[in-house]
Amino acid sequence: MKCLQNPAELAAARVKIPKAKGFHKGGPQFWNLSQLIEIANLAGWVANLETKNVVVHVVNLMSHLHEIRNLVHPGRHAARMPHISIGDEQYVDAKATYLALRFAIQQTTKRLHLGLQGA
Repeated sequence: MKCLQNPAELAAARVKIPKAKGFHKGGPQFWNLSQLIEIANLAGWVANLETKNVVVHVVNLMSHLHEIRNLVHPGRHAARMPHISIGDEQYVDAKATYLALRFAIQQTTKRLHLGLQGA
């Protein structure tokens, strides 16, 4: 886990977050996915994917995918959106977000691989 491998970067990111946000004092092992995404973003571990015409904000995709993931948890869905049904539109949205995030990760991995080969 990146948080445990980079304690200095984690500490620098953690300082930027108000204590009222409710991060568990036990550390990253106890944080929820939203908190881990926030830390990754503040630490600079999540880069945007940029092409000639488009900038994909990967951290936004991660957050969106997290929200979509919550739809498959019946208790959370019932508590947060009891009168909203899940249908084809949500499925298409989830799939598009997943594919975009997957593409962003693949491109980042390719760049890292090419960078390491050139070293």
